[in-house]
Amino acid sequence: MAVGTKPAVHKGRYTGGVDGMVSIDENKASLARAALADHKIDVDFAASWAYADGSTDVGLLEMAGHPVAFFPDEFLKPIALERGWPVVE
Repeated sequence: MAVGTKPAVHKGRYTGGVDGMVSIDENKASLARAALADHKIDVDFAASWAYADGSTDVGLLEMAGHPVAFFPDEFLKPIALERGWPVVE
């Protein structure tokens, strides 16, 4: 299962637009939760691990009990350090 921004399609052609939410920040977490629910996948978020590299992934990292900033960009690294999340470089 993959979750991400859906490209807009009109008459079988991509328009360059977006269909629905852009998968960043809290939207990414919302889309992930919706996809899991749609597939009837029950997740123990407190016991889950999440790995991400960018500040637009903070919402997804916050879902997990064990967030890890993995080769974080210059924006995520200070957030991870402030929150006490492990940083892998």
